[in-house]
Amino acid sequence: MSTGTTAGVVRARQGHAARQSGGGRALGHRQTVHRGADGGRGAGGAPTRYLAPGDPLDLPDAHEYVVKPTSEAGALYAARYTPEQHETAVRQLRRMHAEGLTAIVQPYMRGIDAGGERALQFFGGRLLHASRKRAVLPPGTAFDAAKVTHPGLEPWTPTPAELAVAERALAAVPDAPELLYARVDLVDGEDGRPRVMELELVEPNLFLCLHPESLWPVVEAVLAAAGR
Repeated sequence: MSTGTTAGVVRARQGHAARQSGGGRALGHRQTVHRGADGGRGAGGAPTRYLAPGDPLDLPDAHEYVVKPTSEAGALYAARYTPEQHETAVRQLRRMHAEGLTAIVQPYMRGIDAGGERALQFFGGRLLHASRKRAVLPPGTAFDAAKVTHPGLEPWTPTPAELAVAERALAAVPDAPELLYARVDLVDGEDGRPRVMELELVEPNLFLCLHPESLWPVVEAVLAAAGR
């Protein structure tokens, strides 16, 4: 999701990982891994805070930031705020907490406005293809508004620096060699270097409409992992 934040944690939701279990391979293992900004083996990330129901609603007062749930789809309950919009952000947090949701609060990374978000998708530990999209959260977008989740989506050729950061992020995942699938979302930091926005291991959209040549490698990898 192009919210303009980078993950100070590596959030690894492992659903497509094929794992050896007894005499066969099992699909559907789910695992969430949290790592600090320096715990992703050099993958890089911005400061991240979690606000669970009952926590003090402490929000940044010196820079633009994003509030979003720890788990979501379609950018639901994701919004971008300035310090002057504090009361609106508090209303969002109260609604999320009333629904039992924990919030992530991260600085807004302005690099996404110029360079977009690059999604590098891996199958079997190798780069399958990459795509780029524009930011999802223009200023003033309400947290509960419907959003275009893949604006300006286009094929992308990763730079060597982007590929290196993505590979370091993958290396931080336990049992990384067993992963069937992974997607590493990158955005430029304030220093112009690629930073990890999210490490996603459960993905409903492979963007095969942009990369039809990837269809058969995906099918073959899934069938092999399923032991068929």
